[in-house]
Amino acid sequence: MLPRVSLKMSRSMKQQQATASNMPALRKQYTAAAEAAHGKQGSMWQYQSKIPKLPVPTLEQTMKKYLRTLEPHLTAEELQNTRRLAEDFTKPGGIGSILQHRLLARQQSEPLSWLHNWWYHWAYVDYRDSVVVNVSFFYQFETPSEKVTQLGRATDLTLLFLEVKHAIDTDSFPADNIRGVPQCMLSYKNIFNTCRVPFPNSDYNVRYAPEKSQHIVVSRKGQFFTIPVIDAHGNRIAREALESHFKGIIEAVDHGKVSKQPLVGLLTTDHRDKWAVARQDLFTDGVNRASLEALESAAFMVCLDDEAPQSGNAECELLLHGGGSQRQSANRWFDKTIQVIVWSNGHAGMLGEHSTIDGYPATMVSDMVLEKERHLWKDSHHDAAHRQLSQVQGSLTSAKHLAFNVSQTASAAIKDATAAVDKSVANLELFELIFKNFGSDFPKAFGVSPDAFVQMAMQLAYFKLHGHFAPCYESCSTRKYVVGRTETGRVMSTDSCNWVKAMVNPQVSDQEKANLFKQACEAHVNYMKDASDGYGVDRHILGLRLTAKDAGISHPFLTDGAFAKSTHWKLSTSQLPSKYSMTGYGPVVPDGYGLYYNIRDKQLGFCVSSFRSNGQTSATKMAASLNNTLLEMQRVLTPFIKPAAPKAKL
Repeated sequence: MLPRVSLKMSRSMKQQQATASNMPALRKQYTAAAEAAHGKQGSMWQYQSKIPKLPVPTLEQTMKKYLRTLEPHLTAEELQNTRRLAEDFTKPGGIGSILQHRLLARQQSEPLSWLHNWWYHWAYVDYRDSVVVNVSFFYQFETPSEKVTQLGRATDLTLLFLEVKHAIDTDSFPADNIRGVPQCMLSYKNIFNTCRVPFPNSDYNVRYAPEKSQHIVVSRKGQFFTIPVIDAHGNRIAREALESHFKGIIEAVDHGKVSKQPLVGLLTTDHRDKWAVARQDLFTDGVNRASLEALESAAFMVCLDDEAPQSGNAECELLLHGGGSQRQSANRWFDKTIQVIVWSNGHAGMLGEHSTIDGYPATMVSDMVLEKERHLWKDSHHDAAHRQLSQVQGSLTSAKHLAFNVSQTASAAIKDATAAVDKSVANLELFELIFKNFGSDFPKAFGVSPDAFVQMAMQLAYFKLHGHFAPCYESCSTRKYVVGRTETGRVMSTDSCNWVKAMVNPQVSDQEKANLFKQACEAHVNYMKDASDGYGVDRHILGLRLTAKDAGISHPFLTDGAFAKSTHWKLSTSQLPSKYSMTGYGPVVPDGYGLYYNIRDKQLGFCVSSFRSNGQTSATKMAASLNNTLLEMQRVLTPFIKPAAPKAKL
């Protein structure tokens, strides 16, 4: 998915009260914390010292690649004009050389990465629209058994997430090593004990020390409760006690046994500057400060929704935005990094706030939890344990209902946020497609990358539906570098366009279509490899533009319309290697699609999103086009699959 990150550390609310005057110091705090983690011991860090810093490509590398990616987007005249600007920009001793020199100096002086702090701000916390739909991403969990219940599953998932949190807090979480390449593990420290905080013009994130995050926050019908789940000796709460507290919260809220508090969770759905003003108003009250600290310092959140979605689409919608103010949107704290959501039928998922974490680490954590959950259900006694625990008495012994004293200003802000989130929810169309005719097995049999195969399918599906090409973004991980996050995979290429044109031309033979398809897939794989190695074009050009801005330098190349035209990502795509969940997110432009895909051995999964306010896009129609396109590709390419060589007999 395309992001919209300065992460500041926080140990207490007192630090946040000084935020306005102390923002630079808070930024330095995070840098110091990240550097300290970079030198830590423990299995989580076993490869960390071997991980290099993100490189800066040469001007020549970037310009050559960039101009090639522009070919499908521009007219001949536009392309020629951009080439002239690029030549002048990169000439010896020119503006490009000056900026490149400064960028290389920044790479040397920054302790971790020349890009990280820029990217965090530019892509995430400086973004002012609501995080709902625009920034958040979700995981739709597979259900391990038809016998799950809301209380039992919430208990299982909470205890398992606490187990993973403990491994990360104690640096014993297994280090990522993807195909022999060590990956930076620093972002895992941002998953638990963290929260985004609104602030005028630019938000910030807080990360609490583990000993300050020994509780979770549980929500029910927009009411928030804390439950202590780790004691002073590091022991986790007993299963029966946790389920008793969950049951007690549900009973207390549903039967009016606690005083109903204002639906302050809706404030987190609003425009960031509006929410920042409302939060500052709330912050003046001591009761509110304590409640905000409890929310923001929690290890994570558990949302106990009082409805049972009956379809995959319905689950995805509730996960991404909560369904609006009259459903579950008030039962969220959208700034919280991790929210585990469990419905009354025992189905579940997770919502992530994107500013400090990317998809791969979040996927590894959720898949680890879901795999452990599956092992629980392999035990024949687990169902019996669920039934027995469902009889426990509800209790609020250790749970605390969070109170809020809401002023007229904050009350008006809640009303405005309610209208805004309802409008946003109504505007989003989402469709989940599970394609079962084949998975990675078919592309592999044809001899191409499964990822490239699906990317070509999405381009063809879009062209068949809309009759034109569209800029396509694929998220590419750069975690092989210290605090690496992502680079842009520019999917649309001359080769992919040639193949798409051939596929819709009945005069072109299937053999030629198959040949062009292999060329397009090869070009895609080569670009993605360069991008993952830190040699894409978008982050480098961003660095040059931000360097120019800081230095007060300008050049027509840096404001050339070709860049904006080629980065209007009508197709914002991302895939994650999850075994047990589907993911989704919103489009990044008004006339575009959010397109998550999941590749498994025997099936492909897609979550397509679009905005109803745009009369040309439709997630439902795009999913149908994608389904038909995959079937057409199977028909065209199958005759050219070489039979597998027979296995030698022993």
